[in-house]
Amino acid sequence: MADPSSLPKIVIYSSQVSGSRIVQTQQRTIEQWLNARKVPFEIVDVSVDQEKKVYMQSKSAKTTLPQVFANGEYAGSFDELEGANEDGNLLDFLKSKAGPSGILNSLQRKG
Repeated sequence: MADPSSLPKIVIYSSQVSGSRIVQTQQRTIEQWLNARKVPFEIVDVSVDQEKKVYMQSKSAKTTLPQVFANGEYAGSFDELEGANEDGNLLDFLKSKAGPSGILNSLQRKG
């Protein structure tokens, strides 16, 4: 089980109304990977929140879904997370993508 105090805040940007089976399947798969490791996450539906959609696109320079962010920093799309999952280092991958703020937040929660 993952220690929540050592993890960055994970946000999955997706669309609940996407007609794409690929997007829907990829989002569910990412959720399953995180749930299996007891990693808390939030889902942001960009189909109903234009401001968050603009934020997502400005940080990642991508329009594809789903996208995963760690402490507000773009961590990757399904393909990047799938590679990390297959290599057995998904949690380390997400922590590395959180940037310096992720490290500071983790230290502050412990202290």
